[in-house]
Amino acid sequence: MTRFPGSNIETSRIGFGCAFLVGGASAGESARLVDAAFDAGIRHFDVAPSYGLGLAEDVVGATLSRRRHRITITTKVGVPRPRWGYQLSVVRSTVRPLLQRVGRLRETSARIGGALASGREKLDRVILRRGLEESLRRLRTDYVDALLLHERAPHEVGAEIVESLEGFVDSGQIGSYGIGIVGPGNNDLFERPIGRIVQFASSIFSQPYAAGCGQMVITHRAIMNGRLKLARELADDAALRGQVSELVDFDPVEEEHLADLLLAAAFQENPSGIVLVSSRKVERIARYAQIPFNSGLMEAGRRIATHFGATSQSTSRALNNSEAVEKPRGPRSRFKDSATG
Repeated sequence: MTRFPGSNIETSRIGFGCAFLVGGASAGESARLVDAAFDAGIRHFDVAPSYGLGLAEDVVGATLSRRRHRITITTKVGVPRPRWGYQLSVVRSTVRPLLQRVGRLRETSARIGGALASGREKLDRVILRRGLEESLRRLRTDYVDALLLHERAPHEVGAEIVESLEGFVDSGQIGSYGIGIVGPGNNDLFERPIGRIVQFASSIFSQPYAAGCGQMVITHRAIMNGRLKLARELADDAALRGQVSELVDFDPVEEEHLADLLLAAAFQENPSGIVLVSSRKVERIARYAQIPFNSGLMEAGRRIATHFGATSQSTSRALNNSEAVEKPRGPRSRFKDSATG
């Protein structure tokens, strides 16, 4: 467990990413996934107005409102909801089974919701307040544990926005705030922090980040951004494969277990923060939730994270020709001093 900044309750170190939750015609299916995550012990839920054709917040609110005091919720502002969400959900529920039968188009189905979003919107006090109030209404709550500026870099956030966010904290509408991006993070997120939370995509093959950020770190896409490369590396490195095999009771190159290893490594890299997962399969959600409690798997994850973290740092230093002076740090220590608040 970890303590969420600004919250009086502890939350799970594993969070459920709600980008694939679609309401409307698929509301029942999406609600089952949320229930499965909660039943598996997941207590943090990450959502945004643009997720799930603009209907994901409605699903989370309808499913978890009676258990609100037992969970933490992060939502976002900055990317608006797509129009005609319900109508699009009907089309999606019809088209998705057809797409999933064709291998090359399988990912298309997963990305329909995000692709139909309207892009970034300009933030000011009015849009910020309206966005938060609309999210609270859809989530059926009077507060969220964190509000993230969606797809914003620190240099894009002016004093007016920070002042508004601080006002939301003072009013009790949000516990804390920060920045959430889909792509990989960069040192600017830590060197010019906005709020107490930073959320970004990260896998064991991402470049390391400077330690001592003083923020809660939430990572996502550990599986999506690492599965294929890890499979190749384990297939080519018999010694590493052997080390991992000694710790777990499965062949680490099997596709089903690559995800488990990548998540275990993500937990090891982010020991004080939250790692987000997402799946449309109930049994897979339950399996992911048990990873932090599997000592053998977590040790395998630590070895993998250390191995590829050291390789990544060596590559980075070579590319930079040792011109920059680095802060001393061990392999993959970018989260070492991150705080949970």
